[in-house]
Amino acid sequence: MNNPVPQLTVNLWGHLSGGFGLGEGARCTARALTAAGVRVQWRDLPLATHVNDQPLAQAEPFQAAAIDLIHTNPNVLRQTDGIMQKIDLQSPLRIGFWAWELESFPIGWEAGFSGLDQLWCPSSFCASSLGLRSSIPVT
Repeated sequence: MNNPVPQLTVNLWGHLSGGFGLGEGARCTARALTAAGVRVQWRDLPLATHVNDQPLAQAEPFQAAAIDLIHTNPNVLRQTDGIMQKIDLQSPLRIGFWAWELESFPIGWEAGFSGLDQLWCPSSFCASSLGLRSSIPVT
């Protein structure tokens, strides 16, 4: 007897309404996960310093999920008042998706790794840069 595999659910936090690179990256990640059969529950993290002009459907209430995926950069987490209060991490696996595009990660920013189980990066360049200082796995 075949038992169906339960659908994986991911809570995606990101700048989904943002008309800038991190916003487009978060939207691409949502589309890729959906195309792979993953159920994506999302929350927008609009930034007052950026244009937020991408239309979004109404977010649905979160149900239990296997993964919390936070699609932003560590400098945004550090510099945006109240952003961490909007991110309510409840899932057993917590992943940061960081597109850090500089060769070195600033000293003193290691606190950004706190609360995360791993980092995902869009390129080997980003992964190499973050991997030099990360206390968690980087892919």
